[in-house]
Amino acid sequence: MNAIRNTRLGRAADTPLGALVIAFVAWTLAAMDQSIFGYAVPGVLKEFGVGLDVVGLMISASFMAGVVLPPVAGVLVDLWGPRVVLAACLAIASLLVWMQSIATGIVMLGVLRVLSYGFSGALSPVTNALVANSAPPRQRAMYIAVLQCAYPFGWFLAAMAFVPLSAGGTHWRGPFAIALLVLPLALLIYLVMPADRAASTPQAAAPRERSPLRVLASPRYLKVAVWCGLAFMLYGIAIGGSTFYLPTYFQKDRGYSSDDASLIVGITQLVALPGYFAAAWLGQSRFGVRRTTILWATLGGALFGLSVWSSAQFARDIALFGLMAPFLFGTASILTIYMLEAFDVSIRGTAASICGSASLTLGLIIGPMLTARAVEAWGWQMTFSTVAVPATLGVALVAAMLPELEPAQDAAQSAPLATSRPQEN
Repeated sequence: MNAIRNTRLGRAADTPLGALVIAFVAWTLAAMDQSIFGYAVPGVLKEFGVGLDVVGLMISASFMAGVVLPPVAGVLVDLWGPRVVLAACLAIASLLVWMQSIATGIVMLGVLRVLSYGFSGALSPVTNALVANSAPPRQRAMYIAVLQCAYPFGWFLAAMAFVPLSAGGTHWRGPFAIALLVLPLALLIYLVMPADRAASTPQAAAPRERSPLRVLASPRYLKVAVWCGLAFMLYGIAIGGSTFYLPTYFQKDRGYSSDDASLIVGITQLVALPGYFAAAWLGQSRFGVRRTTILWATLGGALFGLSVWSSAQFARDIALFGLMAPFLFGTASILTIYMLEAFDVSIRGTAASICGSASLTLGLIIGPMLTARAVEAWGWQMTFSTVAVPATLGVALVAAMLPELEPAQDAAQSAPLATSRPQEN
């Protein structure tokens, strides 16, 4: 293994750009694995003869593992470093996703979905901490924004793969098989990454006097941690109550074919990418991260409401949902930038896992259940308008309660909150 790390590829992996590439690939593959299930929902409904409420419960239940496993992974990253944690989570998640293609019953499929989402979701705090801790301070926001693009890019790849591999939606099991291709990539990532350490900074090697969990719960960080957690939970309600149902919504409500529905969702995720970079640039250089979060969440919620209430027309839906996507999905990017900038390098994995991943997953548990129950009585438009839109606007309201951030100065910088804080003992 040392011989591999001494190669040009191994040396490249031990740079900020190399860390970004590794994190981007890992998070893209995890997002692709997660999103395949969303595209397969119509086929699952038909084959197993269950209602949308059963699938909604399955999706919500699958997120329960996302409340437990990401915090464990985040703490381990702060204590041990990302190499083993990243490679193990990626490999296990991919194996579990592939096994969904051979599930013989709805219960077995649900169990595999629960476990696969838990391990793939654990990659979020791992990759976020890896990039935030290794990126040049003045470019950290843009590095984080690039990493956030991996999630919609994974959805786009899944959409492009689902149509040909599922034979137009008639064979939903086929696309899950591509998860097997991820296993050798997980091994390669393990081989080329530098030896595990708590962070890519010299001060991380110092003995730790307090556990990451105790530091996060200290007066210095507790208030910000609570507000960040609430913002991510509301965002999870919005996304969980909308994104996972979009392929079904476009087929059931708009009357599109499986291919057209997958195409719209895939294009929507792809055109969201400029919103990630625009939010990072505006937040870092012009408007401030907090104010940009408020602006993006407000526009995302408003434009989503406009999109679902428009009349069904293929070109119009692509245009409206494409206009909404940079703001709705870009909100996750700028909110993540705030969270990672707000906490010290030594607890970024823990903060990202608890305030980010676990809180987001709580929202993802609530959102699908609310949507599945409401859509039967109210229809898709009213359901989205009473679940996803208010939750997105709630993110803007919570962001208004957060303190401003000071600009990053150096790699050893602690949480750059523009408020006075007592020093840790």
